[in-house]
Amino acid sequence: MRWLPASVLSPVLSGPLVVFAVSLPPKDAPLMWNAKEDITGDNKPEIIRLVNLGNGKFRLHINQATVEGRLLEDTEGFYITDVNRADKYREVVVYSPGPSDDYEHVLFWFDGQRIRKMGHLMRVPKYLGNGIVLVDDWMGFWVITRKYVLTKNRTLIEVPQEFYYVGVTGKVSKPLTLYQTRQGKKPLATLRVGSKAEILLSDSKGWYLVRSENRLLGWAREDAIMKAMWSSLPLAD
Repeated sequence: MRWLPASVLSPVLSGPLVVFAVSLPPKDAPLMWNAKEDITGDNKPEIIRLVNLGNGKFRLHINQATVEGRLLEDTEGFYITDVNRADKYREVVVYSPGPSDDYEHVLFWFDGQRIRKMGHLMRVPKYLGNGIVLVDDWMGFWVITRKYVLTKNRTLIEVPQEFYYVGVTGKVSKPLTLYQTRQGKKPLATLRVGSKAEILLSDSKGWYLVRSENRLLGWAREDAIMKAMWSSLPLAD
């Protein structure tokens, strides 16, 4: 699976497995090895060059400044994005598809003298242009969306969420017990074989909020869900 034609992360179901169709980098930001672009807002183009050093290493040149870095696999080029259209800067993003479609994106900005690293994102980023980047990542049978914000120091930091939306529905093939709380001590209900269940939320620590056909809400561990619903979940590596 690599470079399938779709503008956003989207599941394509095939039996119990799912393949993710992606198009990276963004369509309006093609991969390059050399470019002349104004990325500092002074109406003077910078000379940008990327060198693949092998074994995942790279060297980025912007005018006379250089910086080196390393990815899981060799880079396939860079693209230019605009994390915050309200400021004068645009960003250079060094990209690699990664060893298992991990899609690495290392972001840099240039202050006119030095190249500065902003962040290292994995999988599928969406640049909103207002200082926010949403990143979709595959969690085995669902897509987690993480939020990153641009700080005053021009670094990207993640904003943690107490819960993450899952939104996956499947059929129960073995009895699944839901609990009143995440302590897992007080059962709420046991879902019958053949019924449908919607997995609503994850706490990212192994517990999922599940809604039964009868609209009961309870918590279940990931291992219990996998045993009870694996045949109907969109599983993929």
